[in-house]
Amino acid sequence: MAKRAVDVLGSDIATRALGVADPRTPKQWASGTRSVRGHQTLLRLRTVHLVIEELKSSHEVAAWFTLFNPDLGCRAALQVLDEEPFEESGGLVLQAALDFTASRRERKQPA
Repeated sequence: MAKRAVDVLGSDIATRALGVADPRTPKQWASGTRSVRGHQTLLRLRTVHLVIEELKSSHEVAAWFTLFNPDLGCRAALQVLDEEPFEESGGLVLQAALDFTASRRERKQPA
């Protein structure tokens, strides 16, 4: 999961999304030289992974995390993850990703 986060989001966005201070940490998780520690950290990694899987297109995912989102009160997903306790922000960000992909599917369906 950490490797996918770093590969798709890039080191800087992955570091912020995963809530760690040192940008080397997600890379170390990805390479297996460091273990993910703590239930909260693992939940955050899993949530970020679920968002990435939901959004699918890797070139859109990094942008989605950084652009303002009306479903998140016109804040970027990274901003919500930074500002709110993860117990609240994780669910909000995941729901916003689900809503985004649902609306995208609706737009693609023929009338």
